[in-house]
Amino acid sequence: MEWNALAALQRMATFKERCLYELWMQALRTEILNIKPEDLRAKFLAGVANLATESLQIGYPTIASAPHSVANGFKNLLFIAAATKVDFRGASTIIKFIKELSKFVSAAAASAPAAGAGAAGEK
Repeated sequence: MEWNALAALQRMATFKERCLYELWMQALRTEILNIKPEDLRAKFLAGVANLATESLQIGYPTIASAPHSVANGFKNLLFIAAATKVDFRGASTIIKFIKELSKFVSAAAASAPAAGAGAAGEK
């Protein structure tokens, strides 16, 4: 009687394996199997971006988050330089921008209607 039970369990196991195999083959449609290298690269880069985002959020340095950490540090240096009037090579442009803000605002305002007219003409 024990042998019959063992044989029944073996048949059930192979039935489950066969069902899982059939489900897997149904899931692997042709569009999934025909993945291009560009698609894999895009997915990989999206994963790297997610890793960098999460690493920045929790403050854990990784190779993916290092460029962002350096850029954020440079922005902090620029804010300090602008607030304290300390000048260094990379901060001179931002300090000039803050001192002469009216020139930048007037230049942006002059170019905005021309861009708006071009967009309205296309509709």
